Amino acid sequence: MATRDDLSVRWDLSPRIITVAAPSTEITIQDLHDTLRDLEDEPANMIYPSIISSAGKEPLGGGVTVGLTATLLDARLQFEGRPDPLIQEEIATAGSVNQTLIDEYATFISDGIEPGYIIENHTKDGYAEVVNVISETELLTTIFSNESTFDPGDQYNIWQVIQCNVLGGNLVAEDSVGGELDPIFPSPFTQVVRTSSSSATLQELEAIQYSSFGGEVHVSTSGTAGTTYPAGTPQQPVNNLEDALEIAVERGFDRLIFESDFTFESGDDVSLYELVGTAETKTTLTFNAGSVCAGSEFEDCTVEGILVSPSAFRKCIIKDITGATIGAVGTIEVSDCLFTGTITLSPALEGQIDLINCISGVAGTATPTFDMNGANVDAIVRNYAGGMEIHNFSNVSNNVMSIDMNSGNVILDSSCTTGAITIRGTSLLTDNTNGTTVNTSGLVFPDAIQLSSFNSFVYLDTVNGTAGTKYPQGTASDPVQNLADAKTIAAARNINNILLSGTLVLGPTDNIDGLLFKGITAATSIIVMTSGCSTDGSQFEDLTITGACDGDFIARRCGVTGVTNIGDTSLGTTFSQCAFLTSVSPALQLRNDISHGTTNLYLTGCSCINNSGNGPVIDFNDSDGNIVVVGQGGDMVFQNITQGNSGNIGLESGHLRFDETNTDGVFDFTGVGQVIDQGVGSGFQLKTTHLQNPEEGADAILDKATSENTTPGTRGEQLNRVDANTKLIPGTL
Repeated sequence: MATRDDLSVRWDLSPRIITVAAPSTEITIQDLHDTLRDLEDEPANMIYPSIISSAGKEPLGGGVTVGLTATLLDARLQFEGRPDPLIQEEIATAGSVNQTLIDEYATFISDGIEPGYIIENHTKDGYAEVVNVISETELLTTIFSNESTFDPGDQYNIWQVIQCNVLGGNLVAEDSVGGELDPIFPSPFTQVVRTSSSSATLQELEAIQYSSFGGEVHVSTSGTAGTTYPAGTPQQPVNNLEDALEIAVERGFDRLIFESDFTFESGDDVSLYELVGTAETKTTLTFNAGSVCAGSEFEDCTVEGILVSPSAFRKCIIKDITGATIGAVGTIEVSDCLFTGTITLSPALEGQIDLINCISGVAGTATPTFDMNGANVDAIVRNYAGGMEIHNFSNVSNNVMSIDMNSGNVILDSSCTTGAITIRGTSLLTDNTNGTTVNTSGLVFPDAIQLSSFNSFVYLDTVNGTAGTKYPQGTASDPVQNLADAKTIAAARNINNILLSGTLVLGPTDNIDGLLFKGITAATSIIVMTSGCSTDGSQFEDLTITGACDGDFIARRCGVTGVTNIGDTSLGTTFSQCAFLTSVSPALQLRNDISHGTTNLYLTGCSCINNSGNGPVIDFNDSDGNIVVVGQGGDMVFQNITQGNSGNIGLESGHLRFDETNTDGVFDFTGVGQVIDQGVGSGFQLKTTHLQNPEEGADAILDKATSENTTPGTRGEQLNRVDANTKLIPGTL
């Protein structure tokens, strides 16, 4: 039996008037029946005839009953009128005309004005309805009852028309002699809707009401107070926590839906409830000191304040939180959340915190802070993205923390003094700990990943590359176009190697000291040196070089033509397995101010490509430079040896010609080849004692008796053994 205290009856009238007091807007047939029966039983009312007769609710099985029908006997139901205007004695302003009301000082939308509300033109004594709320300051209305219109200066009032509902069955009425009677008695500014049922099989009303909640109580600061159904449903949220909890307890719910921001004050206790917002960006739940949320779970909301013993956070924005304690809950589960502030734990806290799939919501280089505050807490962080800063991981219990980073930055403060922290994944790390063991064996630094993509080279393509130094520029997939960008990237990544495609021209101010340039092929990768460029200590591989260098370098497997200004005062320039070309003469030219006695040019395993009939030219340029040659093949011309130069030249084949420009120098030769001496003067000497002429070597072998060839393993020794074992067959000669 459910009786209400907001019903009253005018017993002295006929028909009698049953009034539901404001602000109530709904009544069920069951509540109406129970309350009127209770009022009938009061001694003062027993002298009056019965006021209601009801039928139905006979069970049909399976929890289904016959629908309820109530008959009012010489009575009508009224919802109390709302005579007070919502907006009173305001003045229309400029622009008001015909059915358009403009009030530049109004806030119609914010005040909740809706179509159907009644508007009075008090100045002209006319009434109309609101048709459309155009803006905060403009309304469109119907034609006034006296066909008057709005003008600036008219005074107006607006009444809210309250919709009221009769639910849960059928309501009819009859007069004192049994005639049909309208069961609803009108009242000012109310509109009554009856939900009638023509079916004889309605489910239990309690079950219908229960299901309309959806297992949760709705709360909004713009809702209404009360616990009478439908209070707390999505259609009518309650506006205070006390009513919400009372409804939840009565209905057996443990889930509260907050449709607006809400602040929990001291004494508010939502322990073991699910607290859910409409969205993490639309609902903020703030907990002040003294509020309790032990074992509570948060979802789809922003959370801040002093939280006592929460249990879980899902899809939340977590701002500044202080004093959070686990207590008996044991573990706080935080998943799919965004952190924007400082989370400070209570030092009395014991248990574990799990952060799963969470991210930082702090832009730039700043980070959220997790202040463990010396609490006895272990922590698990899985798939975190963004920055995080850990403070006061310092409990004597030597807690453990494992952090698996998707990407971001981990900062460990110097206040971390105990326990062990393991960091894995991809992240930057700033480790300022003072006693905490930090394991980074599974941590991959972003710089290391980027560096590995360079494969030890900065890629420079003068044809297809692009300007810039932002990663991944300079990698194989995105080569740079110019030397300056390549050098900038190389310096930032501590890379000394540049892979070149195309032709690179070194200007007079370019400096490539200490860098290695490698080509794709000597035909497609070319370096042109302009006088003044610095090449000290640089290296060239698998490309073509030409032009005026400045500083010693090493060239390997390069095509060489027209390289001038070779040699330094201390170190030498080396060409290894290079091919000297005749396309530009001289192929090599020494600088003429290098010091005497220094070996300035090394040629090892090189060859000459003779396209002119004379061979590439090596021009000593009247310098003091010296030369060492090992394993040289092909023709070559030497010129301008005039300063007492020296050279040691080991040949494998070819012809070396020293022309008439050579006047002073001593050169020793070994190996196999021919030397043509056209030098002038007694100071120029070519020592060929240990040089074997290819033709003379062959003649010497052929003119020698086979029996004299006794050196094991030589071709002569093999011929000797064949001759010794060969017997002529009689009659064959």
